[in-house]
Amino acid sequence: MNDYFMSSPLTRKICGRGVKRSAVPMAIVMWSSSIVPHDEGDFKPDHFVMRQKTEIRVKHVDLTANSNTTSVYEEFTPVYRNDSEEALSDQSEDDDCVTAVSLAEAFPDLDEVPTTSASDFQDADPASPASRFPDDELISPAEAPSDEVDHEDDGQAAGGRSLTDGKFLGVLGLIDTLTVSTKGLPSIPVGRKENTLFIIQNQRNIDRRAVGQGWSFMDDCGAWKPSPSPVTRMIKNGERWQSIILRGGQYGTEKRVNGKKMFVPADQQPSKEDILKVHRMYNILKADENYKRRATWLEPAPTPIACVEYIGHYPGAAPHGNAKTTREPYTKTDPSVLNAIKKASNTIKPREIYEQLKRKPTEDERPKNLRQVQNTKYHTHKRRRVEEGKQHQGGNNLGDNINQLHNAIHDHPFIQEIFHRKQHVPGIVLFTTQQIRDIRRFCCSSPPGEGTVLGVDKTFNLGQLHVTPTVFKHLGIVRPTTNTHPIFIGPTLIHGNSDRKTYSTFFNFIKQELEDAPKDPVIGSDEEMAIRIAAKSVFPTGSLISCSRHLKSNMILYLRDKVGVATRTRNNIISAVFGPGGLTSSPTTAVFEERLTNIQTTINDQAPAYLQHFTSRVLPILQQNLDTMLTQTEASHDWTNNNCESMNHILKMKIEWRPQAIPQLIDSIYENYSQRPLHRC
Repeated sequence: MNDYFMSSPLTRKICGRGVKRSAVPMAIVMWSSSIVPHDEGDFKPDHFVMRQKTEIRVKHVDLTANSNTTSVYEEFTPVYRNDSEEALSDQSEDDDCVTAVSLAEAFPDLDEVPTTSASDFQDADPASPASRFPDDELISPAEAPSDEVDHEDDGQAAGGRSLTDGKFLGVLGLIDTLTVSTKGLPSIPVGRKENTLFIIQNQRNIDRRAVGQGWSFMDDCGAWKPSPSPVTRMIKNGERWQSIILRGGQYGTEKRVNGKKMFVPADQQPSKEDILKVHRMYNILKADENYKRRATWLEPAPTPIACVEYIGHYPGAAPHGNAKTTREPYTKTDPSVLNAIKKASNTIKPREIYEQLKRKPTEDERPKNLRQVQNTKYHTHKRRRVEEGKQHQGGNNLGDNINQLHNAIHDHPFIQEIFHRKQHVPGIVLFTTQQIRDIRRFCCSSPPGEGTVLGVDKTFNLGQLHVTPTVFKHLGIVRPTTNTHPIFIGPTLIHGNSDRKTYSTFFNFIKQELEDAPKDPVIGSDEEMAIRIAAKSVFPTGSLISCSRHLKSNMILYLRDKVGVATRTRNNIISAVFGPGGLTSSPTTAVFEERLTNIQTTINDQAPAYLQHFTSRVLPILQQNLDTMLTQTEASHDWTNNNCESMNHILKMKIEWRPQAIPQLIDSIYENYSQRPLHRC
């Protein structure tokens, strides 16, 4: 037995499907074990006794800690069978219907609960709406069917009153109902609701409005269409209520003069304390426009309650009107579930939140799916960043985002330039003064000594545009665990076009900041020609080096897919170029030329269709790598662009693999840079 479903002393509450855990038990079963267990976890009941005494059944009970609601109790004859074994056989064995609620915990004041009756509704003036509802139209939870007593045949929601003629109450009727009633149901009950009204507690909505949240009336009907929420102002004239209009800061009435409505201010302006506001919120069910709901509450209210009315025939559960991939019936998630997700999203990942909440005993306490948790956390995080000023308000429209960046360029420490070109997407250059100092120190040192390559690599799926960061090793820091230098992100380009002009503009900004540097940096990249040509044109005295891993991988794919060379022949060619003692590991130019002659002969004999591609495409890059390796100490024959790949992976983990809007993405990149170790050593 799972301890989660137990409470001392081994008390359990079993709920049927669709029954909230706050419901009162219809039967009490005493259970015991013929063997004394070592502990509660070893307890295994094997003897059951059904109590046959008079049962207490609740017309209405509110289990909330701070409720003033009074419960209505009455005695009745139990409906279960005399045979305890037969009664137990009808109980559901679905673990999802088992809740860990102790009766002592659920009813701490059971013996001290004061009693009242439905006659409380009839002590009002005979003209009030409460007196117009006969006793037989009052539906209490005690009279409502349950899973054990033919619930499926009726299904009417408990605790409501019938609406005469299937129409909403008038304003005066609503005022009478809400001023006479002093108690309300904890929430709108589950079940069919047709031409009926419910008085419910409304304190939760009042608390929501106090923190800027909207009104919410949860039910199990499905998706509702939003509609206007009019406010009617009323003032008491003697014993009668009459409407009054507020216009231009003055109260008055409307009169028709020459066929036109004219506002006539009151001679004596009433105070705000004399005005009663009647708030009404209308909704139409998406599945059936003939089924309608109205919620009404007063301000100020003598009691925090609301009247929720339903008219029309309920068509049954249906999918959400916007659903495209599912036909499952839709019910709105309880705000308490969303609040639990928002609270936990500060420190817990979405999947962990979902796994915790889906273990809740009732459907009302669980999220629908993992996507709902992910979306809630995303919007909560986004709203928090906007409130903290770390993210600009707005959608994902690229034009709006660029305009936001133009407004933030003078205040943001990372945005340095936004450049435009005809027929091109705007580009954004990001860097800090410290990054430029580090590049000058570690990538442009002279006389030649220990230096590092400035790697450049474009990455995708970070946001609306491409991101091309530069990466270098910080030679002033050594990791104690690996005895290596950590990688740091340098100036970064966010761009939509990936041509030579775009990269040249980016490198020119870096060049201008490095104008007093001792020498040009060594630029490392993959085989992307636009980057290589732009870097060489901007840094003419600098050197270029290409990633040996990308060269090898692209060569294998070309031999296999384009030329169709056999595996053994392909391996021989690859080994001759990149293997130990191969072309890329040549220590001098003379050795390189000698090995090149042998490789060209091998390719001409075994894969002649590949010779032209090798000579025109691969060989110039290999020769340039050799020249850089022989003249620049920071370059090696097996140099790879793995540092850039690692940084791209770090950025994707920073945004949790979900593309972000440009302003938010810039903030994420800047945070990643700011959280690195100290720059100075």
